[in-house]
Amino acid sequence: MNIAQPQSSRNWMSRRRWIPSAVLILMGMVTVLGILGRTSQAFGPTGHRVVGRVAETHLSGAAAAAVKELMGSETLPEAATWPDEIRSDSTLPNTGDFHFVTIEDGQTYETSTKNPNGDAIVKLQEFIGVLQRPSASKEDKVTALRWVVHLIGDLHQPLHVGRGADRGGNSIKTKWFGQDTNLHKIWDSEMIDSTQLSFSEIAEFINSPTPDQIAKWQGSTIRDWVQESLDYRQQVYTPPGPEAKDTYKYAYDNLPLVNLRLTQAGVRLAGVLNDIYSEPVAGPWPKMPNSLHWMRNSAEYKAAAFQTYTVAWTRLRGLKNANELPANGAWAVALDADETVLDNSLYSKEQRGSYSSATWKAWCEREESQAVPGAAEFLKYVHSLGGKIAIVSNRKLEVLVATKSNLTKLGIPFDVILLKDDTDEKEPRWQKISEGTASPDFPPLRIVMYFGDNITDFPDLDQAQRFKPAADFGTFGNHYFVLPNPAYGSFEANPRN
Repeated sequence: MNIAQPQSSRNWMSRRRWIPSAVLILMGMVTVLGILGRTSQAFGPTGHRVVGRVAETHLSGAAAAAVKELMGSETLPEAATWPDEIRSDSTLPNTGDFHFVTIEDGQTYETSTKNPNGDAIVKLQEFIGVLQRPSASKEDKVTALRWVVHLIGDLHQPLHVGRGADRGGNSIKTKWFGQDTNLHKIWDSEMIDSTQLSFSEIAEFINSPTPDQIAKWQGSTIRDWVQESLDYRQQVYTPPGPEAKDTYKYAYDNLPLVNLRLTQAGVRLAGVLNDIYSEPVAGPWPKMPNSLHWMRNSAEYKAAAFQTYTVAWTRLRGLKNANELPANGAWAVALDADETVLDNSLYSKEQRGSYSSATWKAWCEREESQAVPGAAEFLKYVHSLGGKIAIVSNRKLEVLVATKSNLTKLGIPFDVILLKDDTDEKEPRWQKISEGTASPDFPPLRIVMYFGDNITDFPDLDQAQRFKPAADFGTFGNHYFVLPNPAYGSFEANPRN
């Protein structure tokens, strides 16, 4: 699946284009006829497990092996319900906002008010990014995979792209075979559970997409999935009446859509994982990807890198001339290492874009990274003004000696290198610089500039920054400085639309 392949936002799939077998519809309706409403749990455990089971049948060999290596005996159906199960743990942060997107009638995702703690789109992209990130810990990747399985299911439930005023249908009271319920519960669980089928039985019955459907579904983007759920809302936001006959009709009218969304979610989940864990192509690239070719061979990349450091040089000189730098050298610049100070494009070329911890460790120990244009000259200028240089990188501690040696060979000055210990988060390491605990030789230092090639190399920022207005980018070019890296990064999880 091309997670970010540019696609039209069209809703190319309508209910009429997916006709479940008459046998399946009949089976669902026969079992519904004698059943009273059941207690609901979010896109219930059954629905989420169906998504996981459907996905397992569409995984590539490489993806299935990677999931097995990461999760051990835990299957995708088992992983699918974990984000709901942890809601009852009061010791964990509140993740309720992660499960849905709020879009009012007449609005788009761009114009909608976003959930305070991040919505299902933002969090799904973040967790996909964790799975793609070579430096992420196994524990973080296990957690991320559980969330990816779950959130893809959530985004395919139309009322998880609901209206804020009625809390995605939770405030719309209705009856399900005479029992009090709400519209959201009907879509999360009650229609699915009323079939009296296990998750594996449902998955077996509905999992028959055509090759053309698989290709189209896996070629769509996360935002396309949300738009589909939004388009289905008019049908969904019509609750059944109070009589049993109303329940029968609502189930008959809507079970085909439930089956469609479960199948699409499973197929798309498999596509995401197949992309993340795709096998590298054997032999040399027939054609180097343009992103890497640009970094290694273009005049534009070199110019852009020099430009970033030249702007930083000018800004730092201005701070010096205005006497705005802390006295006695009590200041520092903080820089990411890879693709900010050190150029590793040769590693990407040699590995044909693939990554493993073993080959990366071996690369670092070769000490063959080159200097990013402009980095050495700028950092020498920092030292000439009495400032300190802190390299804050998510390279592992095991390559600390090799990293220091590589920088020294290139003539790149530094005062302290803070590599990854048990977390990718850089905030604790930046805090050490500010508190004076980064090095025995360091007093408390004010960080006057941050440098990186990834938005997460800057305090309190992530890919959600792209939705912010222009005014929220004023720090860049003054306090924050970005180096170009189109080859890899957290941006890869963003939809391309």
